[in-house]
Amino acid sequence: MDWTWMTALLLLMVQDIFSHRRLLFVQQRRQALAQRLEAMGANLPVVVYRARLKRDGQLRLEQVLGDAPQLFSASAAELKADPHRVLDAVHRADRRPLRAGIEHALRSGQPVRLVFRSRGVKGVRHVAMQAWPLEAEGNRVWNGYWMDDSQAWRRAEATEHERRRAAQQALARDRLLQALESGIKAPMQALAEAVGALQGEALPPAQASAVQALADATRMLAQLMEEAGGSLVPEHADGPPHCRPAALRPLLEQLHQLLNPVARRKALALELQVSSAVADWLLLDDARLRQVLLNLLGNALKFTTHGAVRLDVEVLDEDLARQRLQLTVSDTGIGIASDRLAQVFEPYRQGARDTARRFGGTGLGLGICRQLVQSMGGQLRLHSQAGVGTEVTVTLDAARAANPAPPPLCTPHTARVLVADDHPAHQLMVQWWLLELGLESTLVADGHQALVAWREGGFALLLCDEQMPGLSGTALAARIRAEEKTSGAPRTVIIGMSADVDGVAREHFDRVLTKTGGAAALHAAVAELCPDLIEAGGAPSAPPPSPSQLQLDIRLLQARFGSEERVRELLCTLQSALDEDIQRLQREVHNNQTTAIKARLHRIAGALGSIGSVALADWLRQLQPPLAEPDLQALMKHLQDYLRQLQAATA
Repeated sequence: MDWTWMTALLLLMVQDIFSHRRLLFVQQRRQALAQRLEAMGANLPVVVYRARLKRDGQLRLEQVLGDAPQLFSASAAELKADPHRVLDAVHRADRRPLRAGIEHALRSGQPVRLVFRSRGVKGVRHVAMQAWPLEAEGNRVWNGYWMDDSQAWRRAEATEHERRRAAQQALARDRLLQALESGIKAPMQALAEAVGALQGEALPPAQASAVQALADATRMLAQLMEEAGGSLVPEHADGPPHCRPAALRPLLEQLHQLLNPVARRKALALELQVSSAVADWLLLDDARLRQVLLNLLGNALKFTTHGAVRLDVEVLDEDLARQRLQLTVSDTGIGIASDRLAQVFEPYRQGARDTARRFGGTGLGLGICRQLVQSMGGQLRLHSQAGVGTEVTVTLDAARAANPAPPPLCTPHTARVLVADDHPAHQLMVQWWLLELGLESTLVADGHQALVAWREGGFALLLCDEQMPGLSGTALAARIRAEEKTSGAPRTVIIGMSADVDGVAREHFDRVLTKTGGAAALHAAVAELCPDLIEAGGAPSAPPPSPSQLQLDIRLLQARFGSEERVRELLCTLQSALDEDIQRLQREVHNNQTTAIKARLHRIAGALGSIGSVALADWLRQLQPPLAEPDLQALMKHLQDYLRQLQAATA
């Protein structure tokens, strides 16, 4: 018998048994490892997955680990069996952006980073998705995760809600102050004129003393009103600065010329020193900078009884593109004690307990100045010593700018607006809001009517509700975009309106506004997207007064108010107020603040009418914003001419 052959056969059998047992052991280990991974994944704060896009275009989820039901209302096994269940759980409004993001990543081979809403077993969740591509055997393979981001989203929503609530409260307070200021101003002016007339009469000593006390109280109340009104920080003060090419030296010289009569009346020296290194033109928010310097210089003059107030401007650092400026306002006034320096930046707090009694004022200026400087990216620092004086330093970066050319005039276009909304009350509200911009509108009640009206032509702007019977706002916008593409028609600006802006697909809209946003949000959107419409919507105004009607009659004023000194003081006050009003008006026109422009024109007209400039005051009252370009140019020219007359009369 051949034992060698038998031995070899036995050895092969033994090896086969051991190989089988080893394979069985490996399979058991693999199963145990998979079970451990699934057990660990069930407790993970994320759902980890591995996806493969096969050559035939089919998507497979090869691995899913984590608490999938919390995000997609389906187990890991169910998602692997049918990957489309992931998309089925996604919020309908988020499906299109999600598909677009994934398709872009597939084409580009770039990582996917998306946030979407999905329905889990406990309700809607906000899901953060990340995935990284790999190449494996000619297929696209993605390793990634889905993470429940709902808690962070709720925190962000709560923070945004609190921010909006605080902003609404601040706006309500500002409107209240504006209403009070507007309502009290006319009676206060009448009271001041009556008191002034009494002071010109020959009165017994007791009555003269009483009239003088009344005059002092009237001036103090007027000053409080002015500072309270000035405390309303411009609407965009916390936003990015509106920088434009500005000549800094003329701005500073204008301030010096404006405030020098105030300094002379107090026998103070008002000094201005600008370094020759300061560039001729810089990119600045000149309106904010002017407001800051006017407030700082005004404070310095108010709290200084002898000596000087000085403004120095230096260049701390520069290169070919920018300059770092330091503007310092210093005085030899009463100063502030070291233990009260921090308090002067708080609203309605001043440097000493008797400051308001001795000098008047509300203590609002420095806090607003610091806020404005910070909004321009700068810093404001305060150094002061009681009995010695105060120094306020503003440090600011500014880019160099070329001498700007005058902008071309805009060409008005047809001011027709189509409004599609099925709710009559909201139709009427939107129509009112548009009328405030001088825009006529055509109203329709559903998407089909809107499409028919749009096809007839002549509309540059469409406002449409997202939820309308028959044809929704989204479907209407899609139809219009498709017909524009086919016909080559000019693009219509489309603004959608919805109670839930997060649920609106924005692909065909130029802007989507919440229905609770009100007139301000709509005005801002129209001003940004359709500036020509706003200019075209301005109503024609009456012709401006002739040059002879704009002449300031000093003799008539002296006869009316009794003395040259009294008229000079009145004109100095009016000059300062008018100069500030012109600056604010320019800013309000730049920001398309229709309501603010109307109030500003009314304020200026009241002041000019009180000193006899009736023709100019009447013309200002007839101007209706938004202002057409010719009216705006005429307005600024006449106001600047009148300001120059005031400056000449008080020099």
